[in-house]
Amino acid sequence: MKVLALALAMVPIAAAAQAPSPVPDPQTALVRQYCTGCHSERAKAGGLSLVSFELSKAADQQAPTSEKMIRKLRAGMMPPPGARRPDDAALAALATALETRVDAAAALKPNPGWRPFQRLNRAEYSRAVKDLLDVDVDVSPFLPPDQISSGFDNVADSQAFSPALMEGFLRAASHVTALAVGDLDAATGEAHYRVPKTASQTSIHCATPSAQISKGWALRNAFSCIATNAPSRLHPASPSDLATLSG
Repeated sequence: MKVLALALAMVPIAAAAQAPSPVPDPQTALVRQYCTGCHSERAKAGGLSLVSFELSKAADQQAPTSEKMIRKLRAGMMPPPGARRPDDAALAALATALETRVDAAAALKPNPGWRPFQRLNRAEYSRAVKDLLDVDVDVSPFLPPDQISSGFDNVADSQAFSPALMEGFLRAASHVTALAVGDLDAATGEAHYRVPKTASQTSIHCATPSAQISKGWALRNAFSCIATNAPSRLHPASPSDLATLSG
């Protein structure tokens, strides 16, 4: 009885030992036959091992490796010249199988990649200030020239950011706010504009179409401080305000 029980216990072990190993798919078998000679764990040509490569994992754990293989196969660089290689149809089928699996996995889980840091360049900053505050400002004294990449100065990869550049933006912002709202702590002052005696005042070109000036000179003055109730670019003066100021 003991011998019979021992014999019955050994039957599953013998059956398991005789079970055939799973046959790899044709593409995996092709990689193992033609690629693992150079891309083994010992040789590791190009820093790549394909010993554990399986087509079923090409779009999951081995997606970066599959991308490298696709590029090499499509360029005709794998296997390398002089090495044993299958026919072109087999290589094309391998590349197509890899692309199909990688593309299907990418469609299920889109990966848009990473977003590099991007800031406004000097021209964009000046236009943004003009659009928001209607203030014309030259930021070249505060911000360094933008780096050029392929003829463009607004490429995110080339737009470096540093503490010195941050200080430049802060100085530019201080200058812009002073132009937009004035300096409340500025002292009073006055400005005199003298018209040359030889200057003609019979004609004038004014940028404001609504200005009704028949003779005279047009001058631009930047005030360091704006009173609380005074008109500004953001809040134009009403007809009553103009009457009060002119009266």
